[in-house]
Formats: sequence, structure tokens, C-alpha cells
Amino acid sequence: MSDLLRFLREMAVKSLQEQWGSARVSIHDIAWAVTVPADWSDAAKQTMRNAAVDAGMVSSPTSRNLMLVHEPEAAAMASIKDQVHPVPFTEGQTFLVVDAGGGTVDITTHEVVRRDLQLALSEVTHREGILAGSTNMDSMFMDYAKTLLGRDAFEQWAERNPRDVATLKHKAWEEAKVAFDGTAGAIIDPMPSLMRAIPEEVWEGMEDLEGGSADSIHVPLHIMKYFFDSLIDQIRQAVQRCLDRAQAAGVSVDYMLIAGGFGGSPYLIQAMRDAFEHQLVKDVVCPGVPSQAVLKGATMYAQSPSTVYARRSRFAYGVRCSTEWRDGLPQNLKFFESSTNTVLCMECFSAMVEYDELVEHDQEVEHRFSAVRRFQPSMCFGIFACNNNRDHYTNAPAMRKLAELTMPISDPSKVDPPRNYSMLVKFSFGATELEVTAFDEQTREEVETSVVFVAD
Repeated sequence: MSDLLRFLREMAVKSLQEQWGSARVSIHDIAWAVTVPADWSDAAKQTMRNAAVDAGMVSSPTSRNLMLVHEPEAAAMASIKDQVHPVPFTEGQTFLVVDAGGGTVDITTHEVVRRDLQLALSEVTHREGILAGSTNMDSMFMDYAKTLLGRDAFEQWAERNPRDVATLKHKAWEEAKVAFDGTAGAIIDPMPSLMRAIPEEVWEGMEDLEGGSADSIHVPLHIMKYFFDSLIDQIRQAVQRCLDRAQAAGVSVDYMLIAGGFGGSPYLIQAMRDAFEHQLVKDVVCPGVPSQAVLKGATMYAQSPSTVYARRSRFAYGVRCSTEWRDGLPQNLKFFESSTNTVLCMECFSAMVEYDELVEHDQEVEHRFSAVRRFQPSMCFGIFACNNNRDHYTNAPAMRKLAELTMPISDPSKVDPPRNYSMLVKFSFGATELEVTAFDEQTREEVETSVVFVAD
């Protein structure tokens, strides 16, 4: 990932320098908008930030010059402004966005709301992401080609001609995949090296296939449909789940917007229309160039991130903490703290955001933490999440630890008594990434926090 980002950084800087002059362009003056799947975990996003540092885009993973943009949100912003297939972008309209890419398919549902005299997007129900992108068909096609042409001969050719393998998969097959509309099979021209590697009688046998010829790889219609339908069935089910959640929330979805590289597939678009148009949504629309929707929308989002005004929380988020023991709490979590001579209940989950709660983009949740031991050098808390609002202890089966939050104490000698030493921590769950700021209430200064993500 770092190598790819480094290449993009070099190309972008070169382009800016050619336009504005090298003396006027500094890497520190560039703001980067990097798109990521909406279903990515905070740990995965942190990995992306670290890769951006390695690539020389920014000097620190926490740099404000790097913004991570959810791909379906970017697609939504681009699609609603598209002039080829305009969608009424008026207050009260609802949109379900299907961002179908190479690796993943992300689905979000938004309502158009008005905030500060501007139209903005508010998420109707929590987003969904599935591994049903179009590259999943690549391995299916390669296995089919091996079976068709002879596995041993094909694998020997592939080992000797890696560049031609890449051309077959990423150019010849990609073109056939993008053009497939469900009316005919695919005809793929093989590389000359492949023609030579496969025995002549095998190529001659291609003529026996319906629509086949002796100088091409023919994928019959029913095989092409099998490749596509195995993914489209997953997409249909995921879309239906999102529509069901919207309906349960009392929201009727007006439009389905299809974007992304896979979103340009005529077969996928028609499948979505057959399943949902005029039934569960009024219309299924697609931007002029679906593969560019995310790119265009990312630049729009970077200029106005508050356009996505509110998001639904994917989890109930909170911290692990202890509380003074009282009757009725689980006996197995009872703990004696000798330094303060108190009995505590450990593994308590202090929730800050509920599952599926609507959280505004700039909304902050404040939480006050107190020390538990005399002279402790720092405060450390685990950040936990679960997909329900029922669990109250971090050892519950549905709970998973997302990150470890550490806040150093500048003068541990002042932590006496512990309960009188506190820090005010502000959490932001409404943006594309979890943000944390902390303030020492004794020194009245901001504390440099460390958030280490430990789970995907």
C-alpha cells in the first residue's frame, strides 16, 4: 500500500509543480483525501494512515492534512450532482448507495436534510459492506480457462509468462467482464504466447462450443451468468437487509444510486432494476461514469465534510472501567484494590454511543476518568464495542476490544487520593474515524493521548 501511495504522491506533486511552479508547492501545504470502504475498521484505517506516512504524504498518522473518505459517501455526493442522470436533491429525499468496486461492495442509506441553510446527508441506518466486488470473478475465470485449455499446459505458460497472465486477467478478461450485459457469452482474444503454449487440437476443439472459434477463449452465456450471479445474489441480499432496516425505521427509500467500477456493469444495473425498481425504490440510477464517482465525490467531500451531517453508529462504543462494588453486581468481577482499600467491580462497560444511534459529524461525547491507584503514572482504558445495546460488561461474548487508550499523568505524585485526580476525555464517533482528545483537569492542559487499535 505504501508503494502505491508513494507513486500517487509523486504524480500529484509533479502535476502541481508543473501547474504552479516547484517553488510554490510544498508537501506540507497539500491536503490528501484517501478513499476507503465504509465498512473498514478503525484498525484498518490506522494502517492506511501509517502507510500514508511511509509514502511521504504526511509526517504523522494524526496529521489533519490526511482525510479518509468513505467511498459510498463520496459516490453519493458525486451521483446527486451528476448531470447525465440527475437525481432530485431536495429535502426529504432518501438514497440508497451501492458502491460496487473491485474488492468490496459498500451500501449506505441517506436522507437529505437541511442544516445551516445547506442541504446535507443524514444516514438512515447503519452501513453494510460485503466482499462481493468484481475481482472475485477473476479467479473463477482463470480456473475456467485452465479447465478449458488444459491445466498443466496453462500453468506452465503462466509460470513462464507472468506479464501475459496479467494482460489476460486485467485487460482482455476485464474488458469482457465490463461489457457483459447478459445477452451473449464472452469472446476473449488470447495472447500469442498462450496460443503457442496450448496444443493446436485444443484450440480446434473450441469450435465445438456454441459461439466459439479456434482462435479465442469462449465463455458461454450460462458460465458468464454463473460468474456474475454468485456475486449479485450477495449484493441483492445486502441491499434487501438495508432496505428492511430503513423500513423498520419508518423510512421509504426513493432512489438507488449505483457507482464504482463494478457499478458500471450493465448486467449488475439491470439485476438491481429487476429486483428493486418500482417495487422497493422508485428508480435505480447510475452516474455517467460510475468508476469515477468516488474520485469526484472525494474531492467534494474534502472541501465540505459536514455535507455528511450525521452517521449511524455501527456498534455500541464504550470504555472498560471499574466502579465501586454494590449488591447485585457479578460476583466473578469483584476485586479488592489494596492501595485505596476499596472493593471494585471490574470489566464494566461504560457506553458512550449506542448501537445504530444517529451521531452528528461534530458531536462529542465527554467522559470523566478518575485514577484508581495512588501515584499511577498514566491512565489506561480499553475502548470496546459490540453490536447490541444489551451487554454491560466487557467480558460478554459479543464484546470486542477495539483499542487501548493511554493518557500520561505529568506529575504522578499528585495522584493522592486517586479519586480526586481526573481527566476529561472527549470522543468523536460521528466522523469517518474515531477521534479522542483529553484534558488534565488538575493542570487544565490538553494531554497527548495514545490510541492503539488492536482489533479489525
